[in-house]
Amino acid sequence: MLKGLITKIDRIDMIKSAFDEQAIDLIIVQNSCPPVDRDSESIYFEPDKFKYLKLVQQTIDNENIDFVFSTSGYDDLVILDSNIKDYCDEKGIPFIGQSNENAVICYDKFVTKAILKYSNIPVVDCMLCRDDKQLGEAINKLGTTIICKKPNGWSGIGQMVLDVSKNDKDKTPKISYPLIAEKFLHAREISVSIYSQNGEHYCFPPVYKGYTSQTDNHALNKLRVCPYPWGSDFEQNLYSIAISAAKAVKSTGWSEIEMFWFEDNTIQISEINARLCGVTRMIAMSTNLNPYTFSIDRLMGKSSEEVIDAKCVVVEFPFYEKIPEIKSTDIFVHYSKTPERYLGKITAKLEDDIIPETLYELMYQGNCEKFLSQIESLIELSSKNKEFNTLR
Repeated sequence: MLKGLITKIDRIDMIKSAFDEQAIDLIIVQNSCPPVDRDSESIYFEPDKFKYLKLVQQTIDNENIDFVFSTSGYDDLVILDSNIKDYCDEKGIPFIGQSNENAVICYDKFVTKAILKYSNIPVVDCMLCRDDKQLGEAINKLGTTIICKKPNGWSGIGQMVLDVSKNDKDKTPKISYPLIAEKFLHAREISVSIYSQNGEHYCFPPVYKGYTSQTDNHALNKLRVCPYPWGSDFEQNLYSIAISAAKAVKSTGWSEIEMFWFEDNTIQISEINARLCGVTRMIAMSTNLNPYTFSIDRLMGKSSEEVIDAKCVVVEFPFYEKIPEIKSTDIFVHYSKTPERYLGKITAKLEDDIIPETLYELMYQGNCEKFLSQIESLIELSSKNKEFNTLR
């Protein structure tokens, strides 16, 4: 039996399913949080980063590990895990994850954009500010409403909207440097999850994340759709940009290419996350293909098309009141470990453009029925696009 080592217990149901399909023994070594009871898997935990890397190396040697899969969900841990790749390369053991070069590039949003811009890939314009003077220069250049981000922030943590026209003095004490200043742009947010291995790049269906907002509102707190009915030509353009971006930052594993979609149908990249992200379950349900299984299949030499087609539309949105914890192939209820913004999220299939009765009930129970009209509008738009394509 093959043995595979993962570095984070995250979406463990999907990971276990992928390992069980191939009859692979699962070993877990993680640094980010103490393990809890997880059936009978071998789990090791080490909070010290240096000792964690040594523990991974020892486990690889002592357990005769056949491959390592970096499943970390935070950018700093992706950098940490990239050191494991170097050890695996020395040992001749396959590693599913990012190289240190890619992890460091994508950890810094300013560096990421500089490299993409150098490669003639459209990016959201920004300025790096180290003090109040440089922030003032950025405001003069970019406009009165700007987005302030940490160069190495994720999930909207530390992000702030600064509106100089409203004299946002109350936000001034919150500003810490260095920061990246971007002009607020009215656009729709999109992401493409892409897997890179041995110079090949595989795209999963794009996820639509709604309009940009001036309210510090992260995309996780909105309705998300996979895929949105934008048409095949536009979708192919998204894939082309995503692949170019993955090549530019020298991706060797999973990346989420985040983009802005403007009214004139132009696209600009806002950032790149060098890991599997929060849309992982969405793209899995939409394609009926587990991304963890997909990664292992590529490792085993199984072939695949460059673009993975969607089989159905999947929606995802937060809920705010307690609801039943459903975990089926059609509806998945996840309770958040950090419920500051919302209690959890619902991921659901819309087979044949129909809202399941169970989903209606969950939306009202979870006090999230505000998303119902958006889903109904989505279904109407999808139906119109299908009629148009039929006529063509």
